[in-house]
Amino acid sequence: MALIQTEPKKNKLPKWTKVLGIIFAGIVLLLTIGYFIMSWYVKSHKQQLLASITEKISNNISGKFTIEDMEPAILQSFPDISVRLINIKLQDSLYTIYHKNTIDLQSIYIKLNFFSIFTTHPQIKKVTLSDGNIYLFKQKNEYSNVYLFQKKDSTKKKSDKGLEFHDFAIENVTFTFDNFLRNKQFKARFDKMSGIIHPNGDSWKINTITEAFIYQLGFNLDKGGYLVNSVLKGNLKMVLHTDNGLLHFPVQTITLDDIPIILKANFDLSKKPVIFDLDLNVKSINYTKGIHLLTRNISKKLDSISIKENIAAHALIRGTFAYPDTPFVNVFFEVSNNTINTTLGNIQKANFKAEFSNHIYPDKGKNDNNSAVAIPKFSGEWEGIPINADSVFVMGLTKPIIDLHLKSTFPIEKLNNVIGSAYSLKNGVANMDVTYHGPVNFKEAIDYNTKGFITIKNASLTYLPRNLKFKNANAHFLFQGKDLILDKIQLSSQNSSIEINGIVAHFLNTLFIDPSKAVFDWKIKSNSIDLNEFKSFLEPRKENQVSLATKNQKIKKLNNNLDNLLAKSTMLLDVDVQKVFYRRFSARSIKGKVTLSEKGINFQNVQLAHAGGTIIANGRVDQSLNQNPFQFKTSIKNVKIDQLFNAFENFGQSSITDKNIEGSFSANIEINGKLGEQLDFIQNSFDGKINFNLKNGQLNDFPPFVSISKFIFKNRNLDHITFENLQNNLILKNGKLTIPKMEIESSAIRMTVEGVYAFGTGTNIGLVIPLRNPDKDKSRVEKGLAPKKNKGIVVYLRAQDGKDGKVHIGWDPLKKGEKSNDDSLFSKGDLNQEDTIKLR
Repeated sequence: MALIQTEPKKNKLPKWTKVLGIIFAGIVLLLTIGYFIMSWYVKSHKQQLLASITEKISNNISGKFTIEDMEPAILQSFPDISVRLINIKLQDSLYTIYHKNTIDLQSIYIKLNFFSIFTTHPQIKKVTLSDGNIYLFKQKNEYSNVYLFQKKDSTKKKSDKGLEFHDFAIENVTFTFDNFLRNKQFKARFDKMSGIIHPNGDSWKINTITEAFIYQLGFNLDKGGYLVNSVLKGNLKMVLHTDNGLLHFPVQTITLDDIPIILKANFDLSKKPVIFDLDLNVKSINYTKGIHLLTRNISKKLDSISIKENIAAHALIRGTFAYPDTPFVNVFFEVSNNTINTTLGNIQKANFKAEFSNHIYPDKGKNDNNSAVAIPKFSGEWEGIPINADSVFVMGLTKPIIDLHLKSTFPIEKLNNVIGSAYSLKNGVANMDVTYHGPVNFKEAIDYNTKGFITIKNASLTYLPRNLKFKNANAHFLFQGKDLILDKIQLSSQNSSIEINGIVAHFLNTLFIDPSKAVFDWKIKSNSIDLNEFKSFLEPRKENQVSLATKNQKIKKLNNNLDNLLAKSTMLLDVDVQKVFYRRFSARSIKGKVTLSEKGINFQNVQLAHAGGTIIANGRVDQSLNQNPFQFKTSIKNVKIDQLFNAFENFGQSSITDKNIEGSFSANIEINGKLGEQLDFIQNSFDGKINFNLKNGQLNDFPPFVSISKFIFKNRNLDHITFENLQNNLILKNGKLTIPKMEIESSAIRMTVEGVYAFGTGTNIGLVIPLRNPDKDKSRVEKGLAPKKNKGIVVYLRAQDGKDGKVHIGWDPLKKGEKSNDDSLFSKGDLNQEDTIKLR
C-alpha cells in the first residue's frame, strides 16, 4: 500500500497586516488620484489661478506684479502637494528708467495640505523662494522703490485671517539694499534658509536653519562695510512682536567664517528710522580675522599690529538706519600671555584688556577722530625688556594720537637686542619711567610731548664703529616736551673721564624721520682726557660689527636709525677740559667749541694753555675724503718753542728738533694739509703761511753750524747761539717752507737767510755770513758809534739735502746771491717764481 504524501501547510499572514496593506494602498491610490486631480486642475484652470494670485498680491502691494507660469511640483514636497510659480517679477513705476526688478525670482514653491485641496479654501503649509534677487534702492534724487511693500489699505479687514502659512524657505536668493543718497549698501545671499513661524498672540516666534553669504553691511561705503565677504551659519531664533514692531534675537550661538559667536540683537521696526542693537561675544578669535569683520577704515588702523594667539572679544554695535547713520561701536578685547607684533618690534608675554569706542565725546559724533582704544593696564616683554604701562590711550583713527605711561627696570644687557649692532652693553641696570603724548607714527608731522627719565648705572659700554670703550658708565636721560635732555652722563675709560650735559631737540622726529637732521647740543667737562683713546675718530667708521640676535626687521630698522643718529647727526660740543694728552702733546684749561658731523670735525675758538703760553685754534678736519684734509688757523703766544716742537714731534722733520732750539715763540699760522689715520702729518701736503716771532731764542748743537765751526768761526761758540728777536713771514706750499730774506743777529754770527726748507726733500737755503764778529759792533754801539754790519769779508754758504737725507751746509763759491737781479740769494732757475714772496 503506497504512502500518500501531502504538502506542508504555509504560514498565513495575520489579518491586521492585510488591513494595513489595504489602507496603505488606498492612501497611495487616493494621493495618486489627488495628484492627478490637482495636476488636471492646475493645467485646466492655470489662467484663472494666476490671475487670482496676481490680483491678491497686487491688492496688498504697489507696482507691477507678474507671474509668467505655474505648474504642479509633485516631487518638491511629497507626500504633500506643491505648486511652482515661474519667473515672478515685481517692478516699480520707474522701471523703464532704472531697469531694476524689485523682485526677480525664478521660482516660488507653494506647498498645500493635500486634503485641503478638496475644500473651498486650500491650506498653504509652506512657501519657498528660490533662485533670484530681491533688490531695494534709494536714488540720490530721493526716489525709492521701498514703497512697493507698503499696503494700499492699512486698515485690517475682518476677513483677513492673518498669516496663512507657518513654514518658509529661501534658496539661493540675494537681498540687496542700495542707498545711493546716503552711500550705503546692505547685501547678503541666502544659500539655504528654512524656518518655522509659531504665532503666539501678538508675537511670532521664528526658528530658522540658515546658511548665508554676507557681502557687506555698509553704513558708509567710503569707510567700508562690516562683515565683508563673510559666511553665516546657524540656527537663528527670533521673535517678532507684531504689536510694537520689535524684532528680537535672543542669546544664541552662530558661526561667522567658522568663528563661534554668541549673538544677541534687537531691531525696533516701529521707529523711523529703525533702531538696532547688536551684541556679539567671541570667546576665542584670531585678531586679524576679527578686525576685518569691522569696516575697512577701522581695520586698516588696527592692523598696524598683529596678535599671534587668539583673543577674546566682545562687540556692541548700536545705531539707526538714518543719515548720518554711523553706528556706535564698542569693542572689548582681552589678551592673555600673547605675542604682539608692533611697528617697534614684538612684545612677548603680553597681558591686557582693551576697549575700542568710536564715540568718546558725546558732542563730537561717531567718527574716526572721536574713536579711541583704552588699555587701563598693560604688561609684557619687548625684545626681552620687561615693560609695564598703567595707562595706554590711543585717540583717533585718521592720525592716531597715543597717551601712555611706561615703567621698567631691567639689566642693561637686554638693550643689546635693540641697539647691539652699534653698541655693546654689559653689567649695570637701567630704570625707565616715561610718559608720552603724540602720534603713533612718528613720521607724521604732529606735535608730541614726552616726560620722564631713563637712568643707567654702572654699565660697561663699547661704541663699536669707533671701538671706544667705557667703564662705570652712568647716565640720566630726561624727556621734556619734544627734547631729550642729557643730565650728567658720566663716562670713564682707562685714562679719561668725561661728563656730558646737553640737549637733543626734537629727538623722536629726527630718530624716525631723518637722523641726519639731529643736532646734539652738549657741554663736555673733564678733568683729564687722553686723546690716544679717541684717535679712532679719524679712522673710517667700521660698519656691521655685530649681527643682532633678533630676526625682527622692525627692530633692525630701529637699530639702524639709532646708529645713523650718531653717525649722521651734528654734535655741537662746548668743551671745558682741565687736561688733554695725545702722544707727546699735553695741554691745560682747554675751552672752546667743537662740532662733530658726518663729514668731519670743526674747531671754533678752542683755547688752551700749552708749554708756558696759550694757543687759540680754529679749523676743521674733513673725514669725507681720503687722508683727512685739514685746515687750521692758529694764534700762538709765548709758547716755549722746544716744548712745542716736542709736542708736535718736530712736525715730521729732523733738521731742527726740540733738542736744538729754545725760546719764546708767538705766531699766527694758517695751514692746510692732510692727516693720516694716526694723526700723523703728511709732509708734502702742507700749504699756508706762518707769521712768527721768536724771542730770546737759542740754537744748540745745531749740526749744520757745528760742521761749519770745523772750518770757520772756530772761536764763535756755534754750538750755542742766542738771539734776542727773530721774526718773518713764511710761506708753505706742497710741504716746502719758503723763507723770505731774513737777517739774523745772534751772539756768534750775523747772517742773512733766504730760500726753501723742505719737510721732506728739496731744502735749498742760501746763507750770507759776514766774518766780522758781532761783539765788535756791540762795543761800537756802547761807544755811540754805528755798527759795521756789512763791512769786511762775507762768506757765501748753501744749505742743501745730502745723500744721507740730512741737511748739509757747504760753500757757495759762485755767489749766486750777488748775480741775482730780484734781490734774492738764488737765481730764478734755482727757486720757482711761485715759491717767492715780496718782502714787506
